Amino acid sequence: MKTVLKFILLAAAIGVQSCAPATETYKDMIREVRFFKATIHDVNRKVVTLANGSSWVTNRIIIAVNLTEVFFVLESLLDNGYMYLNGTKIRVSHNSLGGTDDFRYQYGYLNFIKNFDKENGVVELSDGSLWIVYKDDEDEVSKWLSTREVIIPENERFMINPYKIKYVRVRKIEKEDSDTTIF
Repeated sequence: MKTVLKFILLAAAIGVQSCAPATETYKDMIREVRFFKATIHDVNRKVVTLANGSSWVTNRIIIAVNLTEVFFVLESLLDNGYMYLNGTKIRVSHNSLGGTDDFRYQYGYLNFIKNFDKENGVVELSDGSLWIVYKDDEDEVSKWLSTREVIIPENERFMINPYKIKYVRVRKIEKEDSDTTIF
């Protein structure tokens, strides 16, 4: 009887997994986010307090030095998301019990680098948009291909790599501007 019950549970679990939606594509993952750069003031195991007094709970124990620069990317309407610390992406949520919340969000879109044509200085993002990278910043973008995650602020003047906390200047190529296919 126990064997039959185990078999039924296993079959049910397999059935549930096969009904799961297909894996997300890059386009499905593009979303509006809030972001800001900050400095760590204190770390107490899984709680990170920023220099502005706000407090964030992480999903793991954090080891960091005070005054370390961090980058936050938060879901558009929620106080949770990710903190990028020394090239590592860490899940965080706002600790409403800790400190003041004197920080200003910027708004933008999380996207992913699909291609980078170094010869022409053009980045293609996963949504199909094309961006010209300023000459001085091309070498920096070529170092981003291992992480591929980028933030495009609402003003569309910069592309930000949250892992490296680096900004590069860009200009969007409008569809009517691009007569030829670059990629």
